Amino acid sequence: MFNLLAGNCQVIRTSEGYHTMEGCMNGILSVKANSHLHSRYERLQSADGQYYFVLRSSNGENIGTSELYRTAGGLMAGIESVMENGQGEEVAEQD
Repeated sequence: MFNLLAGNCQVIRTSEGYHTMEGCMNGILSVKANSHLHSRYERLQSADGQYYFVLRSSNGENIGTSELYRTAGGLMAGIESVMENGQGEEVAEQD
């Protein structure tokens, strides 16, 4: 699995679990390739009225689902944070 971190090292998003390091690296590359594109974000609302987004690849596959946000403004701030931080160059492997 991998975590996408904000500039302050707060976890923005945690990926699904992967069976191999290669699969994990492909997930990271997919975030880098798609996170800067507004069109890749599907903005949704949960049954209890909270907001969340799904980042999708060019073929529509789910790359990641966000946490829940109480407001539409929070949702947009979450998207902007992933757009800004998803292009990071640093990848650190941890045990």
